[in-house]
Amino acid sequence: MRAGAISDVSKFEGRRVLITGAAGSVGAALCGRLASARGITLGLLDHADHALLRLADSLPDACVELLLGNVRDSRALTRSVSAFAPDIVIHAAALKHVHLGELHPGECVLTNLIGVRNALAAAHAAGAEDFLLVSSDKAAAPLCLMGACKRLAELYLCGFSAEHASAPRVAAVRFVNV
Repeated sequence: MRAGAISDVSKFEGRRVLITGAAGSVGAALCGRLASARGITLGLLDHADHALLRLADSLPDACVELLLGNVRDSRALTRSVSAFAPDIVIHAAALKHVHLGELHPGECVLTNLIGVRNALAAAHAAGAEDFLLVSSDKAAAPLCLMGACKRLAELYLCGFSAEHASAPRVAAVRFVNV
């Protein structure tokens, strides 16, 4: 999947698409955009239960499955992703505020780097065809911990693909001012 493929929702028709961080700002926007694809089943994964229910209510005509979970919990994530059996995983779960990442570096690493590792491993275990990482412009020349985590996550995708012949096709898209 090319990173620009999200602009053409027809590529998602009839597919099972899992979005991590679905109830967050980026994830919810992606869900809203993709919900118009015919025959799509959206797996909405987030750890924020109230926000997840609110998102599902905002997509009344879409076929959705709610997955309550955290990308930091590898075992539970793998079970949830395997049960959903996605064709495509869009990984939007992330801490996005630079100043909070600097104040809480462990949290930033756990979500923005370890979470990517866990989500990609779960996608691979579930037989997903494609994995798209929502990254950040701050990964281009990292000057902060968040940017460094995002850059390392992008590099991890490349390494994972090289080591696993049956790995999903991977891509990363860098959003500006996420």
